[in-house]
Amino acid sequence: MIYCYNCGKAISKKDGTETREHIPAQNLFAGYGEEFKKNRIVVPACLKCNGNSTSVDEEFRNLIGIISNFDEHRTISSDAAKSIITYKKQFDHLRLDFAGGVRAVELNEKLILDNHVKIFKGLFYHQYKRPIPNEYRIVAMFEPTDFTGSAIQYLEENFKWKLSGHADVFEYILQPFREDLVNPTNKDIVPVENEPYYMGLLKYNKSHAALVLATNQEIKQRRSRQ
Repeated sequence: MIYCYNCGKAISKKDGTETREHIPAQNLFAGYGEEFKKNRIVVPACLKCNGNSTSVDEEFRNLIGIISNFDEHRTISSDAAKSIITYKKQFDHLRLDFAGGVRAVELNEKLILDNHVKIFKGLFYHQYKRPIPNEYRIVAMFEPTDFTGSAIQYLEENFKWKLSGHADVFEYILQPFREDLVNPTNKDIVPVENEPYYMGLLKYNKSHAALVLATNQEIKQRRSRQ
């Protein structure tokens, strides 16, 4: 049985409900040579989840295109500019000065965070061959805090980076959390049943990074009070 990486629904090629989702989206590889596009992660997705990710993929590509200053990202930056300028509600993105010039570009933060959650779910499916259970609450963070700093240190000191396509485009670490872990071999941890915490560190196009936390602890506590 095949399941959608995102919603967990059973899907099948026979009835046309199964599609494929690239993790990360293919638009982050625009302008790169074919050698950068080999061995990209692809996971099964239902038609609805695949279709719903279009706006998320586009908004995150726009972010990379705006913030990047690498020469190899000129295609991504050009695609982002076209997307923003031709968007039917472009003034939802553009902030103008008194003379009508563009002062700043404002993107949809929710879509950016949704992208990180989507990528985390795809990596989870790829790594463990199953969707993450629905009882896990998944939170994406990209603002530096004491917590994010400690979590990043935990992941980078104990595990190896993995990639999809090429490290210049996307690399990641996704592992369960073990308090006081010392892992000199840097080997993956085998999850236990009802694993309380997973952490994911995501790096995109050498320009942006995010930490994602998935936990079932808060939900369990709520249920115990009922």
